[in-house]
Amino acid sequence: MACAAVSQAAPVSNLDEPLGDSGWRIYGPDHYNLQVSVDGEGVTEGVRWVAITVSRNFRFGPDPLTGLYPSIELDFAQVEGVALDDLATRIIIQSEAINNSTGTDWNNFQWKLFGHGIAQFNRELTNPTTDFMENGWLIEPFTQFAWDYDALREIDMLNVWGGTVADGDAFFPGTGSGSLVIDVTLDDPGMPAPAIFKTALTPIPEPATVGLLALGGLMLLRRRR
Repeated sequence: MACAAVSQAAPVSNLDEPLGDSGWRIYGPDHYNLQVSVDGEGVTEGVRWVAITVSRNFRFGPDPLTGLYPSIELDFAQVEGVALDDLATRIIIQSEAINNSTGTDWNNFQWKLFGHGIAQFNRELTNPTTDFMENGWLIEPFTQFAWDYDALREIDMLNVWGGTVADGDAFFPGTGSGSLVIDVTLDDPGMPAPAIFKTALTPIPEPATVGLLALGGLMLLRRRR
């Protein structure tokens, strides 16, 4: 597709700084070595977009009682003083670098989008794939994926499984020719003001690890009693 008004922007060194001229800023926890860079922005077939790359380091293991990892969340918020008409309506995550420093292996990974009624994943343009040469969001080393919603259809989810990211290794989703694409709709009169939505990444430990953690949690509870 032909693009117009494409520009390159400097990396976002402070997560609270604007994402180029997109009208959005992004912020998140600073204890996960979280970094975001703006790779470009422009207009394609009337759709204004901004493309970013994200890196983060999962440093904390699963909760000993639940076996669940804490998610790393990113909040996208309308920059103060920017009109809705000047906001990019497509966020393109070109690639990610995700380090596993949790002390456990992962065999499942999940992207969640808390859209607050204005944002959702573009499933067709994302097109998860295991083939580096195919046009799509690369999910290697995982081999399976499924799209899903929560019970109220308020949270959009991409689940991947069928592979392992070992403790100490890194996972590079999207390092191919595709992207994880988020579309934003800004014409709902009931939308939040300022406009805001959130993404959350969550790894899932291997079942055996979850069982051991649950057993350890039960033993801890018994000792407390």
